[in-house]
Amino acid sequence: MLNEPVVYNKLILPLSIALYALNALGIISLFCFMAQREVIKAQQAKFWTSFNIQLLAMGLSSAMIYAAVIWLMIYPSSNQRNVEAVMSFFGASWQIAFVLYSWGRGKSVISLNSPSLVQGMELAMKTAPFIIALQVIPRIIAAIANSLENTELFQIMVPIQIGTAILGGIVAVALDFVYLITFVRFIWRVSALGDVVDDHLLKVSQFGTCSTVCAICALAFLVMGVLRDLLYTVAACGLTTAIFFVLFGMKYRLHRLELTKETNAQSQIDEARKEGIINIETGGKRPDFLQSAKNLSSSRQSGSLPSHMGSTSHHTQNNINIYTKEIEDMMA
Repeated sequence: MLNEPVVYNKLILPLSIALYALNALGIISLFCFMAQREVIKAQQAKFWTSFNIQLLAMGLSSAMIYAAVIWLMIYPSSNQRNVEAVMSFFGASWQIAFVLYSWGRGKSVISLNSPSLVQGMELAMKTAPFIIALQVIPRIIAAIANSLENTELFQIMVPIQIGTAILGGIVAVALDFVYLITFVRFIWRVSALGDVVDDHLLKVSQFGTCSTVCAICALAFLVMGVLRDLLYTVAACGLTTAIFFVLFGMKYRLHRLELTKETNAQSQIDEARKEGIINIETGGKRPDFLQSAKNLSSSRQSGSLPSHMGSTSHHTQNNINIYTKEIEDMMA
């Protein structure tokens, strides 16, 4: 028989419902945050940035996996292979979104730590999504063969399913380890060596380390789910929800950092205006702190440092000038 009876753990249904509700709350919160930050500010064009789309894709993919598991628990007579195909599709969708999001958030850190890896990683980003997506095809064919009671075709698809799933997992784990090593090394350099870095990159590395560790653990649980119990698969999906909240937290933290910078800049402008009024009475001398700020701003744009910082190493110069478009887009 192609549809073998399966006895499921009793914890699967309540756990899936609870995680589905938590995941839905996260998606709604993300939409509200995006709307408050972008639409109200009349910046609708930034609402659907690649980072926002990828983060939403992760949340929605997890939600659909929970829904498939809940359906299977409520209707155990359902075609298990069809449900597995649905779970495989959204599982691959989540992995692809996470891989692309990881590259978006980690690109600047990799460029700073290991510039030689950038070209290889760019090539990996063009091929990895297709390799990960391959595992869906044999799942769909197997589901169709199962529905048509084509035992021969179904048996052919079984090893192909396993092979493509293993291949996709290896690619995902390899990329995760590259990011993990890069982030940990970056944090170590900042804490141990006292490197001067942009706060945004430090936060990306901290949150990125947490999410990458969760992703590696999720893949381990997923393997256990295939080999032993569906409960492990639900646990793996629970970790994807945890990753969603970690990345959402990173987005919020980057937003708060930007607000702090804007507040500090406005304070300097207000002080400059007050100082300007005093200078008009005393000869119109430019405030020293404003002149220093202008010099530092100009030096960042040109990639050089002011003369009084001329002894700083080339490595530190690169760090000071590290605020990139990728991080700016991530805050959108």
